[in-house]
Amino acid sequence: MPFSEINTQTVVQFEGVTKIYEGGVKALDNVSFSVNKGEFVFIIGPSGAGKSTITKLMIHEETPDNGRVKVADFDIASMHRKHIPTLRRSMGMVFQDFRLLPNKTVYENVAFAMEIIGASQKQIRRRVSTVLSQTGLSDKWKFLPSQLSGGEQQRVGIARALVNNPKFIVADEPTGNLDNDTADGIMELLDQINKCGTTIIMVTHSQQIVERMKKRVITIENGIVVKDEQGGYNHAGESL
Repeated sequence: MPFSEINTQTVVQFEGVTKIYEGGVKALDNVSFSVNKGEFVFIIGPSGAGKSTITKLMIHEETPDNGRVKVADFDIASMHRKHIPTLRRSMGMVFQDFRLLPNKTVYENVAFAMEIIGASQKQIRRRVSTVLSQTGLSDKWKFLPSQLSGGEQQRVGIARALVNNPKFIVADEPTGNLDNDTADGIMELLDQINKCGTTIIMVTHSQQIVERMKKRVITIENGIVVKDEQGGYNHAGESL
């Protein structure tokens, strides 16, 4: 169900969200934040802080025990299961471990995301060509994942996330398996995509990346939002 009262510029909203797992483990405790169209937002915090639960709630792998989660005009708690594919098509996902199909080429991996929503071959050819160019992969379109570097594989993952023109992209530790120079290139690409209008929500452990990018940062500790500030952090961990 749409949240009619929420600003139409909002793509994700958590409102007093609590999530408790079996055994009484409280993963999130009264968490509230919103992300608007066009923002680039980092979600940071130590392992076990609740970052993964936030991601799972956004894609309807979990539902809140209390509070409300609105994603792409859907109420996660009350939406019908038949609408979950529509919800997930509204976003693009980028993963730390790439999750590419090993027996498909770069072109086929990206095209597959359009095939599953029933796009025509003409639409697929045009759009895949565009995103491969945008992600610097035009000359790699015939390659299999095993023939690519880690950075190139992640660029394929980003192209796949981008190909269906999502409302936003969730990048879950997208640089976690990459060296620093390669990670910098991935961050430059995500920044370019954001500047073209796509909202980016990135979960990361990398303080270095957060410091350099100087974007909005939501810090989670023990299931609680402890900071939500613009501009990144300096080396002392304070807001810039």
